[in-house]
Amino acid sequence: MCMRLLFLILFFCSHTTFAQLSESKWLISGVYHAGTVDSTSYWGLGARGEWRVHDRFSLNYNLERIGRRDNISHWHSSAGSFLGPPLIIFGLISSADNEFFNLGGWGTALGILALIAPDGASFHIPYRFNWEFSPYANVLGVDFMKNRNNDKFYIRYGASFGVKTSYWMENNWTLQGFVETRKVAGVNWSFGGGLGIGYSFGTRD
Repeated sequence: MCMRLLFLILFFCSHTTFAQLSESKWLISGVYHAGTVDSTSYWGLGARGEWRVHDRFSLNYNLERIGRRDNISHWHSSAGSFLGPPLIIFGLISSADNEFFNLGGWGTALGILALIAPDGASFHIPYRFNWEFSPYANVLGVDFMKNRNNDKFYIRYGASFGVKTSYWMENNWTLQGFVETRKVAGVNWSFGGGLGIGYSFGTRD
């Protein structure tokens, strides 16, 4: 199975054409997805962003609300959104009083860097002028979970791995389909898929 998958990837790489999406610097998408986890079903709505740093690579940003039929809900984002604000606040405080937290300007700078840190990355394989195939791995995520059954709140590490296909239209809008698996600490692996619609803009240098 692994050899077949490797052959398929090599085949696409050796028969690719220039894809229009590779010209764009940014892609912002709204997505809907659904699947199964922990013997129940889930659905999700969210916004996803891609910063194209190379014609084959992009950095991924995600903000999603996930609801489950067992009364557990998730808010997912990059880990930097959780770590960044405290570092910025502590840095600003210690800038006013250098003996407090001892972070100073470095804390503020680290907080800003954490805020803009991506959730993960995608590798893009164009196979038509308007189509591309993109495996992705998001490994720097965090889930804010609310269990309404016991009214408890959790903060857990979260990651996702999947494959997306994108169709680019001449007005810069894109249609997307994807399948993925997710893992949140303390929760079983989930399996699902979804659809998205996005808009690409900016010209990559």
